[in-house]
Amino acid sequence: MVERFLAQRGLDDTMKILAAGVARPPLSIRPAEGHRDELIAAFHERGLRFREEGRCLLMESGGLVEDLPGWKELWFAVQDASAAEVVPALEVTKASRVLDLCAAPGGKTIALAEAVGPEGAVLAVDVAGERTDRLRAELMRRGLSNVAVLEADATDAAALPMGVAGRGKPGFHFALLDAPCSNTGVLARRVEARWRIEGPAEIATLAALQGRLIRVAADKLRRAGRLVYSTCSLDRDENEGVVASFLAESPDFRLESETTRLPVAARHDGGYVAVIIRA
Repeated sequence: MVERFLAQRGLDDTMKILAAGVARPPLSIRPAEGHRDELIAAFHERGLRFREEGRCLLMESGGLVEDLPGWKELWFAVQDASAAEVVPALEVTKASRVLDLCAAPGGKTIALAEAVGPEGAVLAVDVAGERTDRLRAELMRRGLSNVAVLEADATDAAALPMGVAGRGKPGFHFALLDAPCSNTGVLARRVEARWRIEGPAEIATLAALQGRLIRVAADKLRRAGRLVYSTCSLDRDENEGVVASFLAESPDFRLESETTRLPVAARHDGGYVAVIIRA
């Protein structure tokens, strides 16, 4: 893993990645749309210490998440500051239809539901399991009726609908693929990841899976639709390589932007975001 970092990122960035990977990650919360000011006011009133990091607040005191002001009122979600930048990159509009592939456990799904509003619709797709159960439970806790959960293999295009029933012509306005990956950008939170990926062959296997997933997501988009492909990996084969391969065989799509964010110790995780537009 370190050899790949050195080859792809150089010594200085590799040292930063490794330092972040052994640091204690902060409790990072993303204020819900329209509740940032009152949440900050409630923290000040309680005497809680925090730092602002992008769209998020990093808690320096406060104890359990469930004991924080605003938990019962649904004023925030637990989300890393880098992860919190993914949904805004999609530039979702109100009342739109969004496909959310590999959605569980649902941090980005909740942000999508806020973005589309009650008149919009989000189809959250993932395989059955504990993570998808957590997604359903959080949607119920928040009372979000604009999200439907579909348990399916996201690599099987035939298992997914071409849109939202009763919501106009087929196709989704937006698609988010937060792909399964090696997790090399989040080593502080997922400490087992450094042992789970044993060599380049497994990276190649992941990249092949990611390639299948991005093609399914793209196939479900309407014309002029926007697709965000994101990972919490720092490996170029899983990021730039997957996107370049997809674009090379998909002339009706173009790359608008791609960003790699390196992790910073005790501040935020690392990851990759590409914004792709259908002609």
